[in-house]
Amino acid sequence: MPSDKIWLSGDCIKEDGIYIYNSGPENGTLIFNTYSGESPSFSDFNYYEPSMFSFLDEWYIAYDNVEFTWNNMQLKDRLSFVCEYGGLEDPYIKPVRTIGDANALITNIRNLSTVTDVSKLKVTFTSSDSRQSFSATNIRKTSSTSITVNIPPGTGVFNLTITTNGQQPQYTWSTIFRYEAPHIALVYLDSVAQGTLVSITGKNFGSNSNMVSNIALGNNLATCSGVQVIEDGFLTCTLSSTIDTFIYPINITVDSIFYTATKPAINNNNRYLSTFWGNSNVTGSSIYSHALVAEGLSGYLSYVEQSTQSMYKLLARYYAQLEWPRFWTSLAYDTTQGFYITTDGPNANKQVTNYYPAPPTQAPAYIYDFVAMTYNVSLASNPWGTVSEFFIDSPQFELDTYSVPTKGATIWMLVSKGGTYFSQYSFQFQGRTTPFARLDYYPPRKDMTFDAGYGGPFPIIVTTNLKNKNLTTTKYFSYSPPSIIHMSNLGPNGGVITVTGDNFYTNASLISIKVGNDTCVGVKFVLPHQEFTCTIPTPSGSLLGGRNVDVSLNGTKARAPTIFQYSRQIIRDEWCLDLNRW
Repeated sequence: MPSDKIWLSGDCIKEDGIYIYNSGPENGTLIFNTYSGESPSFSDFNYYEPSMFSFLDEWYIAYDNVEFTWNNMQLKDRLSFVCEYGGLEDPYIKPVRTIGDANALITNIRNLSTVTDVSKLKVTFTSSDSRQSFSATNIRKTSSTSITVNIPPGTGVFNLTITTNGQQPQYTWSTIFRYEAPHIALVYLDSVAQGTLVSITGKNFGSNSNMVSNIALGNNLATCSGVQVIEDGFLTCTLSSTIDTFIYPINITVDSIFYTATKPAINNNNRYLSTFWGNSNVTGSSIYSHALVAEGLSGYLSYVEQSTQSMYKLLARYYAQLEWPRFWTSLAYDTTQGFYITTDGPNANKQVTNYYPAPPTQAPAYIYDFVAMTYNVSLASNPWGTVSEFFIDSPQFELDTYSVPTKGATIWMLVSKGGTYFSQYSFQFQGRTTPFARLDYYPPRKDMTFDAGYGGPFPIIVTTNLKNKNLTTTKYFSYSPPSIIHMSNLGPNGGVITVTGDNFYTNASLISIKVGNDTCVGVKFVLPHQEFTCTIPTPSGSLLGGRNVDVSLNGTKARAPTIFQYSRQIIRDEWCLDLNRW
């Protein structure tokens, strides 16, 4: 009997919730990020998928022939499968953000090895409706089968053609290129009434308002029309009617590329709210909430109170066809103090004074029922949905201390948290302060250029500003310690030795180097930061075996010692050899 589900390419084996293609030309690229909702090309998970059962290994993607959407399944499930032919012989280029990409990689270009002159290559993009075309610039050959090109900002789907001009034999390669699908991260919804101006932030909205179709909110007649693209990651629109049933999912199409947001953060009355019916126990719901990514916000398991009840109800209502529209919350009862508390978020373990309505006391865990609009008691192991909230936390760095070579460098630093699309970031280091500017959250990186120097640690202070509220975090950078790569030969009578390595800086007076117990004096630089000479007098002690070389820069020692072996001297004259030294 045929299965009602069909296996598709994709799994989240490497990282739970991050679905990657596992076959075909797209192998290894992102399909869907459960925590951010990003889907660069296409995904079609149901609103309560992919589920987050902690006790099931549902790592693989299947198509549901009954609900006509995707589902995540266990490997042991016996399903039908679908195969696709062709495409593996064509070049491949993954989708590019609508802001463009100066280093877009095109791979799998067969016979490219015969092209010796890159200037003979021409890379042309023609939109599928022939409305526009352009040629890539700055073509660089990176391997015998791949090139990188500069792709300008744009939207839509294109036919990509690579040709060789003036070369024999002449080749032509063709494939399909598309800009990334739009992504909705945050929706600013002060009211659900008709005529409300809605702000939406995310990425890949392009720059042409006419290319954005009316935005649909939930399974109702409400659309967000009159779209105005302010920037690639920010647009506004106006509610055509009052929303009284559903908000999720939110659908948007940019230049024929469709995207559906099943659980973006909704900003209402300065609260950032979200719900997800991805079944999990209370621990799994907390883990999921903390893993959520919405620009620079921090997620946590929340609870329903009077000020959020109406919005949470709208966010949960599109689950109304489910038999059990219940969601885990962070509400708990403190039996010692005799009042309710929230167990998660910035107010963790603090008293909740405006819960509504009052749940039973002394329960192990609480869920909220969006049909009865009341709290219920539940075993912590039961699988329910999740009520999440976000707050603005201090900015965070990937590392506590960054290492910089003494010659200076531009360091790629991952900076997360700290705000939203509208937040401004400023960085203070080495006596200078960068102007406040927005941070691109995809990914949230900051390229920081450090001058030449030595020592440390030195502070890096990042400050974020949103609505005149500042948050500050201090991390550090240190210059890398010196390291020796090579030392020239030296005989038993001592002499000048050349030391090659890294991070020696430029000031010879700061260099200290000893070979065994003997100090190498008269340091002189041959190459700044990389090579110097010094003189070792007649070495002391036995010359048998190697000697540790200790080098330091203003007291900062190398991480690992170098072993130096004196060369044996060949005796050509009638002199006596002191065998006690060898």
